[in-house]
Amino acid sequence: MPILRTLSRRIQPLHAPADPAREARIVDFWIEKQELSNWCWVSALQSISNYGAETYWSQREVAAEILKDDECLHHPDKFDEPRNIRSDLEEMGGMSLHLDRALTEYGVRLRVDGQSLAVCLIGWGNGTYHYVLVSGWDEIGGDLFLHVCDPAHGGGPARVPYSDLLLSYNERNVDWVQSTIVTGF
Repeated sequence: MPILRTLSRRIQPLHAPADPAREARIVDFWIEKQELSNWCWVSALQSISNYGAETYWSQREVAAEILKDDECLHHPDKFDEPRNIRSDLEEMGGMSLHLDRALTEYGVRLRVDGQSLAVCLIGWGNGTYHYVLVSGWDEIGGDLFLHVCDPAHGGGPARVPYSDLLLSYNERNVDWVQSTIVTGF
């Protein structure tokens, strides 16, 4: 069975906001911590693939399948390379939209609607890039907060102001360079 075509994924129902002045759309999602320094892409694909599935794929198995090299299973350090996963997401069959830019606030509200995830590629001016997943959003007092799952830390989402992901994620200058909306997982 191909790795990214396991069982259809379950989407958790929208969480009703506790405060009527607060609006929220959230997919109940978590991400595994990346095993190697450049494997944010592997962690992202693994977490999407495993979400709601009965079969669990390790990061090494995901890398071996994507790179078509079983050597990843035994010597993953040899494959600790960055990778743009746009084509991998297309092969998953759940990609509905790819943009070579950040999502606008309206785009986040429209696309990350409790039924989809946004896979975001952010870059730090020194030529390094990192994938994070946006699994939902909250609006509190007119401010937009994103639920960001970061492979560098693993676990559930952290609430991050939209402007921080756009400009200064982890207190560093960033450029949100790509957005891919994933549905049907």
